[in-house]
Amino acid sequence: DSINHSEKYFYANGQLNYEIIQLDKVSDKHRHLIFYNINGQKIEEFYEKDHVIYDTLRRWTDEGKMYHLEAYTPGGYTSIDYWVETGKISTIGAYEITKKIPDLVIYDSTTFNKYTTSKWRVNEPLYIRKGNWREYNKDGILACEGKYLPWPFSVSIPTKDSSGVAVPIENTSFEVMPGTSYIVGESYLKDGNWNYYDEKGKKVKSELYKNGLLIKK
Repeated sequence: DSINHSEKYFYANGQLNYEIIQLDKVSDKHRHLIFYNINGQKIEEFYEKDHVIYDTLRRWTDEGKMYHLEAYTPGGYTSIDYWVETGKISTIGAYEITKKIPDLVIYDSTTFNKYTTSKWRVNEPLYIRKGNWREYNKDGILACEGKYLPWPFSVSIPTKDSSGVAVPIENTSFEVMPGTSYIVGESYLKDGNWNYYDEKGKKVKSELYKNGLLIKK
């Protein structure tokens, strides 16, 4: 038997920070979550069962323009990013659930970047990318398309501090350099054939990737 009651949490200025609408008699088993910025603008909304997101997740800018959407199915979800300026799709692609992410290391000898597959938190679904991904320009014209290696990769970028701002420096080794700071980022690596198009949608070049690295332009 479901219930429906709301729990509200506020910023110090009294504005609503986020709201949890409980949809089941067991607390946090089935809920609807809505988040707001400090000015009262909704910035994120989604549903979850047993702490797993389902249905649809949406995110908005502080000005109220939607820039991201995730549409869930039992086997995965479609991810869509939008251009804030025009409201048109900027990137679209799909994820599917997997049971395990392998331990992989990829070395890029041109940049000395070392990519390792990222680890996920326990009890969260494991999602990997699948199929073609497409990127569009602000007018909705296809800009590029291709596939990725399915797993997310972490990479450590060496940096130095310049007037309080960390900036990238030349990487000269796959190993950690003493006295150097690193910023850890996460990304997906391209794989197979990628096609690129001009502002009118005409194909202008192709690139071939193998194991996440560019081998032919």
